[in-house]
Amino acid sequence: MIDYNAQDNIAIVAQEKTKTTQVFVHDVMYAHCDAYIIDLHLCNNETCTLSQSLKALEAQLHPYGFVRISRNTLVNMRYVKMCCCEDRKIQLTNEKVFTASKTGWRHVRDFFCA
Repeated sequence: MIDYNAQDNIAIVAQEKTKTTQVFVHDVMYAHCDAYIIDLHLCNNETCTLSQSLKALEAQLHPYGFVRISRNTLVNMRYVKMCCCEDRKIQLTNEKVFTASKTGWRHVRDFFCA
């Protein structure tokens, strides 16, 4: 199982058009990508924007408990409240619900079975 305390001192630099923000990994609930624009959704209901590929962000955050559940969504497993195997639904602690792709569901299953 992942030690989520490893997330505590790790930060990402989010550069928007006019501001640069340091975002701590433990504050990121999930990341959603549209082309090369990634919205980091934080646990305080704020959103920060990054300009990079989701694949690059996934490589950076995977060691800290982030799992790619679909082509455009990366989830911090620290905030998963419930998973439903029948319809591949993942519910976060903020009540946001995602449907994982078949491949993404395998990643979720592997995360919990590791």
